[in-house]
Amino acid sequence: MSENTVLLLPHQERFIQSPELFPDVRWHFLLGGYGCGKTRSLAIATLKLCLELEGEKDEGGLYAKIVVGGYTYAHLEQTFLIDFRAYLDTSKTPYHEDTKNHIFTVGTVQVILVQLLEPGKIFGQSVYACIVDESDELPEDVMIEAMKSLSQRCRQIMPNHRAPFLMSASTAQGMK
Repeated sequence: MSENTVLLLPHQERFIQSPELFPDVRWHFLLGGYGCGKTRSLAIATLKLCLELEGEKDEGGLYAKIVVGGYTYAHLEQTFLIDFRAYLDTSKTPYHEDTKNHIFTVGTVQVILVQLLEPGKIFGQSVYACIVDESDELPEDVMIEAMKSLSQRCRQIMPNHRAPFLMSASTAQGMK
């Protein structure tokens, strides 16, 4: 086993593979308790998507985009981004981080960070996948509006790939 090998628990592995295993399903959820690897699974899934979509263009000739949503940018910094940067570095995957605009560019793929706490500001982008971390932090009405906004953004058609999809990880309390 190489030093770059990431060991996953069975539920993490299945969740990360769920968009491939169930191409007709738009929403993929991992509901679990504290410490079960929800955020880590989302970080690995995001990196996996970046590597799979490298160099690929949509029907309009644009490169793939992924949205990652979290409670706030500060919250994403303390959760998702710790794991995402670690996996980018461990895998020696080059990337550029635009901290002003909250965008990572991994090869040709843009990973756009959004704050779920402000669902009215989630607009304009067409993306291939939406990754949602810890929606259980949001009040229920805000969470519903944020999920609606993300679902509307998830519309970038990538030839030779499944239809656009959303992945969300939360505790059961967040899925009221």
